[in-house]
Amino acid sequence: MRFIYPVFIRATLIVVALFSIGSISVFAQENEPVVIDEVVVQANEGVITLSLVKREIEDAVQGLIQTGMKEDEARKKVMEQKAQLILSLIDEILIMQKGKELGLAEEVEAEVNKRFLEIAAQQKIKTIEELYRAMKESGVDPEAIRQKYRAGIMKDTVLGREVDSVVYYNLSEKELKEYFQKNPDKFKKPEEVVLSEIFLSFAGRDEKAVEAQAADLVKQIRAGADFGEIAIKFSERTDQQSNRTAPKDKGRLPGKFALLELRPDFTAALKTLKVGGVTDPIRVDEGIEILRIEERTAGADTPTYNERRVREVVAYERIPNARKKYIEELRADSYIKLAEAYRPLVGPLITTATTPNAVTTASKEKEKEKEKKDKKKN
Repeated sequence: MRFIYPVFIRATLIVVALFSIGSISVFAQENEPVVIDEVVVQANEGVITLSLVKREIEDAVQGLIQTGMKEDEARKKVMEQKAQLILSLIDEILIMQKGKELGLAEEVEAEVNKRFLEIAAQQKIKTIEELYRAMKESGVDPEAIRQKYRAGIMKDTVLGREVDSVVYYNLSEKELKEYFQKNPDKFKKPEEVVLSEIFLSFAGRDEKAVEAQAADLVKQIRAGADFGEIAIKFSERTDQQSNRTAPKDKGRLPGKFALLELRPDFTAALKTLKVGGVTDPIRVDEGIEILRIEERTAGADTPTYNERRVREVVAYERIPNARKKYIEELRADSYIKLAEAYRPLVGPLITTATTPNAVTTASKEKEKEKEKKDKKKN
């Protein structure tokens, strides 16, 4: 899943908080407004602008084109999902605000900085300043990349602490045992594999070029090239100190992996491979994975109760609905105002069991309060 640009008030567009939906403008001359951007949604103190929506649409279109879809088909598919895209931007800005409220901003920013240091290490660049210059020369906006990382990390951090951990630790022993008894087939010992990887990062690079490189490496390996030597030369996986790991481990990953517990695309790619087999390139969020099976261990038919494993399975099943409910409640407790033109499109999606109106009840109450304050000021 791609990261979405977080939505903040940009200093170049907005210099004061907006309390109504309309256009953002400045005056070139007396009584002559020049429209800079249009506000599509106001969410508490933040806004989503038309330019941001257009940028997200173009990013989504280009993403589909890179998968081989024709441009007209890609654009049609994205426009069909326009309402959901705007809703995702609303949810994103609310989560960013929640993260700040929880005091997570510094922690998230530190992780963003760490990601950039990893990129620099992968590209053999010594300083962040040099990395920024290299990105700009390649047509990549480093601030946009920072924003993507910041939004994704904040989402993972907020939902991880506020939802996932709560679901996981609140499961009682009784619930776990009852679940095991009702679902014994889920707890048979699964087939396990030992894997090696070659990871190629998209960071600061043209994605099509990375995909082409991955395809070429797979071709070389299947023609007889040594996987470990290729990993040493090309794999970009790094450790916590931003050092490449392949020169030490030749891409071999620690431990064993239950085949059916891997990502579905990984499982599908590995399911029929024999020991020594290499997958086609697999696209992940941050780059391309090439996997090789080093060992396979057969599973067993007898179910085994393991509290940690049962807890993980139950939590995994419950977390999606818990996250959905959390975000719905976040909307319900927020001031959300849609521009008139977007209410028919996005309003029905905001309407949920916990948000009974297109503009939430909480939003309406907050809007009334703001209107009263504005009247007093005038």
